[in-house]
Amino acid sequence: MAQASPRSGSSKDCASKAIQTQHPSDVYCCYSDAAWKGASSAGGMGWTFTNAAGDTRSQRAVACPFVASALVAEALALKEAIKAAISLNIKDLICFSDSRGLINMITASSSVIALQGILHDISVLSLSFSSICFKFVPRLSNTIADRLAKEALSLYLN
Repeated sequence: MAQASPRSGSSKDCASKAIQTQHPSDVYCCYSDAAWKGASSAGGMGWTFTNAAGDTRSQRAVACPFVASALVAEALALKEAIKAAISLNIKDLICFSDSRGLINMITASSSVIALQGILHDISVLSLSFSSICFKFVPRLSNTIADRLAKEALSLYLN
């Protein structure tokens, strides 16, 4: 699966030599999150991209009408964020998520049946980057993506 850097074999926790030796302004941080409402099976996804100086390059929120679980919503949010990074021509990316389970599955190359296709897509999309890694971040450090995801879900449900 999509490990810290599919091409350089770097460690799972972003200690990638490729990322460490890049000019810091070339590396973008992507924060993604999802909100899920079990009663309606709807999900909201949000993500934001910042550069090393902390400047926001882009942020987005979308709703998804049929999502099987909160974990699936988290995986879909990350997948959509990676697709957005590709469209922005970002080459070096650190992906942060507050879903420890998702990050563990990606970095340990494990899966559950419900996520196999999405994790495969993330792995394939990861090949588009010079360097990419995946890190867990506490929810309190992911407030912008969290707000975007909740807003998308709320707008969809209303």
